[in-house]
Amino acid sequence: MVNIEAILWYALLLDSLIANIVSFCCAKWYKKNYKKFYRYFPITKGWSSLYLILVLWVGYALLRLNILPW
Repeated sequence: MVNIEAILWYALLLDSLIANIVSFCCAKWYKKNYKKFYRYFPITKGWSSLYLILVLWVGYALLRLNILPW
């Protein structure tokens, strides 16, 4: 049975993966097409990598607590 923590973690994992793909592959496209949004939320490789690492760390903790159904 999947619980709310697992669903939220999978959503954060998907978000962090998309952020990493955009920051490493499509940063110029993001800056060009989302000018006003980019001013407040710039996407950089360092922050998106840190975000992914933190999400994976929380996932590891949830896995050790037998919350994630892997």
